[in-house]
Amino acid sequence: MAVLFSLTENVTSIDKINVISIIINFYSIIGFEESNLELMIEGDTIMTRFGLIVAALALTSTAHAGDFDAATAHGPFIDAFNARDWDAVKAVFTDDAVFHRASGDTAFMGPDAIVERFSSTIGNEGEWNVKFVKLDSTSALTGKDGSVVERGDFAVTAGADDSGCYAGSYMMTWKTADGGTWGLQHFAWQDVEAETATCQ
Repeated sequence: MAVLFSLTENVTSIDKINVISIIINFYSIIGFEESNLELMIEGDTIMTRFGLIVAALALTSTAHAGDFDAATAHGPFIDAFNARDWDAVKAVFTDDAVFHRASGDTAFMGPDAIVERFSSTIGNEGEWNVKFVKLDSTSALTGKDGSVVERGDFAVTAGADDSGCYAGSYMMTWKTADGGTWGLQHFAWQDVEAETATCQ
């Protein structure tokens, strides 16, 4: 079976070099030639358009993602993040990991930089005080090198009393490390303020 995978993406207010690097890395992981990628840069907006035939792939299922299980992979990250166990959070990421928020202007590279961002702002109880309440994978695919790209929906609480609620979509790239464990290589998300019920 072949499935046509088409996407139009608009990314604003983020460093162009970081976006291009992440997009090209995504292509290399899933095994497509760079010639299939078209990038159009207009002002502060980067647009990507592609129409690709993906053989034997159902985008709404993780059945083709080998032994990868999203809930199992997410569990240690969510537990450690919400407990503010930053050493454990750092251990989830690969040495070449990248994290960015689509609405931000900086990509954080390497476990130290990522965890510093989490601990100083995003997960800091005196700042945003973000806590994950949902991280649900909706699709995953395996690249030719065995890495897994997955996307899904998430929700977080925020604020000193956890009364704020934000929800959106995320994309993660996972690769196997020594011992067969999964390491988080790329983590990107976009969120908007949501109704309180979304975080309950």
